[in-house]
Amino acid sequence: MGAREPNFHLIWAIHCERYASEGHGLAGPPDRDFAERTLRAIADFLEERDCRCYFHPVPDMARAQKDLFLELRARGFGIGMHFHCESWRDGAYGKPLGLWPESEQRRILRDAVLDYEAGLGFRPTSFSAGHFSLPANAYDILSELGIRQSSSCLP
Repeated sequence: MGAREPNFHLIWAIHCERYASEGHGLAGPPDRDFAERTLRAIADFLEERDCRCYFHPVPDMARAQKDLFLELRARGFGIGMHFHCESWRDGAYGKPLGLWPESEQRRILRDAVLDYEAGLGFRPTSFSAGHFSLPANAYDILSELGIRQSSSCLP
């Protein structure tokens, strides 16, 4: 029996930001059509190679393009959640998540997950924080909210 080749696993998480006109200073795609064309092109490219990725829309984008994300999920792609406090809802949270006290992080993350769930009809289990701004204590909060994986830290 020959030596077994080691497995190599790679996870792509595609951040899906709000439209530039709604991003409160954080630039995303210029408009809905551009966003949809780009996300479909990424999905098609990966499918042609028998690969998948996680698309991580921010809660506002999850709601705005619900049909697209549900279609991608049905095609076998993971749909997680990306999050920037400063571009969420009306932009009232003007600093990254990691700069808020733990009690505020808990409330913000809970409400953001509820917004996401209201938009897509399910809770995320994968999460990526904007700016990789996620202090160690926030992993416990995410776990309590049902998040099972995160790409929120730099190696």
